Amino acid sequence: MLDENVPSAMAILVSAHGAEVLPFPKAWKGLKNGALLLRLEERGIDVFVTCDKNIAFQQRLGRLTPSVLPTPKLDLLAPLASTIAEAIVLATPGTATLIDLP
Repeated sequence: MLDENVPSAMAILVSAHGAEVLPFPKAWKGLKNGALLLRLEERGIDVFVTCDKNIAFQQRLGRLTPSVLPTPKLDLLAPLASTIAEAIVLATPGTATLIDLP
């Protein structure tokens, strides 16, 4: 699932590289990290793609695997679509993946 801080167009770009991506539910907008992680866990979400660099270090992850992007700017993220898709597919439960700009 994409976080609300990730451009929604990334769902299409990442899906084109073989990773199933869900958009962020509008009803969840504004949730604090702890409540958000609980909702993700309840919904059975395995991987959470976010631009929040602190989420991996401040919260109990459980089986959730965050992929942390370097920026919310679509023009900088678009070229990383295949890298992001690979991080989603290869995610290890409870371990954050930090994706950097080239």
